[in-house]
Amino acid sequence: MSDATRQGMHVGRPAFGGLSVRGIVCCVLVAAVTFVWPVVGTIALRNVLLAALLLLLLTDRAVHGRMSAVLRDLGVPVVLLLTLTAWIAIHNQMLSQYPSHSHDEFRGQWLKPLLIFCIGILLAARCRAEPGLLTALLKTIKWTLVAQVTVVIGDLFYLWVRDIHLPQSTVRLTGTRTSISYSVLLILSIMSTEWMRAAARRTRAASRNRRLQDIAVVAISLSCLVLIGSRYGIVLSLGLLALVAASIAWRHLRSGSTKHAILLLALTAVTTAVVLYGAVHFDPRWIPMVKSARLVFAPGHEHDWRLFSDANPPLFDNGRPVEASAFLRVARFRAGVDLIVERPLGWGFGRAAMEQVVMLRYHTAQIASDSGLVDWTLAVGIPGTLLWLGFGAALLRIGWRTRDDATS
Repeated sequence: MSDATRQGMHVGRPAFGGLSVRGIVCCVLVAAVTFVWPVVGTIALRNVLLAALLLLLLTDRAVHGRMSAVLRDLGVPVVLLLTLTAWIAIHNQMLSQYPSHSHDEFRGQWLKPLLIFCIGILLAARCRAEPGLLTALLKTIKWTLVAQVTVVIGDLFYLWVRDIHLPQSTVRLTGTRTSISYSVLLILSIMSTEWMRAAARRTRAASRNRRLQDIAVVAISLSCLVLIGSRYGIVLSLGLLALVAASIAWRHLRSGSTKHAILLLALTAVTTAVVLYGAVHFDPRWIPMVKSARLVFAPGHEHDWRLFSDANPPLFDNGRPVEASAFLRVARFRAGVDLIVERPLGWGFGRAAMEQVVMLRYHTAQIASDSGLVDWTLAVGIPGTLLWLGFGAALLRIGWRTRDDATS
């Protein structure tokens, strides 16, 4: 029996859409994990799904035969991740200001991401063994997230019809709107890579159905952000779309397609205007947002990030209170940067590091930074942040190159 025949038997015969049964099961499990991950009360289900995916990949002989090649290609991010893990472990022992909490967080919050990364390596090996699986997985993730966003929109309309009002920042599916904002950003990121790759290769224009499909997905995603009032998500999403549109328009201009460049930029401008108009219409917090953020840097407001309360908020010159969310986000970001400067090597590993630091220093509870980057740098210091950014950049480079190879 030839080597090619043996490899074909290990991969499995095509069952649906060119994928083997094992490949289809991988897609189903990835879809399930993606959908339930941000859903409240699903920790046990997430663990079961991860265990099932891990077992499926560990028992795959085709994966075993390609692990060495995958590890060679992933050498840089693997080394960076191991170095980061060693830095966190050393930091917990020698530099953490709250070592007991840091040790607990390391066991509870860092080991599972490492396991998920290992599952990702196994999936990469499976994609090497089965052509088409990488494309199928990306489509699976995108459409699963679209379904997640659609469920949220449907639930919002149900609540509207029933005249039920939720507390601000609440989404019933995920508990908070932050997770849905991440879902939308992931959807737009996957679509952006598709658009930029097509522009770079100067491929033929997408079919009418594909264009309508993309427009519908973008409309659903941005509408969801407007309806749930996620200003953070709206700003980042519009910024991403504008950056991608500018990049593609520049390529059109260089190739002499001025008409296409103008149409693309005009469409982006109209989309931005419509979304911002809808956001301001549904959420009056947008109006005083910039003015409230600027007040953070006015004399006499240096410590408002810690003393602020709904009962006694800072006031504008006209006596009206500031918009709380915008003021606090900027004020606590500024305070977080000051704490990073105070201890550039970090205060101690753990979630919501600023809450831990403020509790340690000021004995005040529930003062969050509202910034993952600030929290991470407070936790593991500037060296840990540089390692993390390097790890992410290395993965992005490999992902872009691998995706190009898979679709060439």
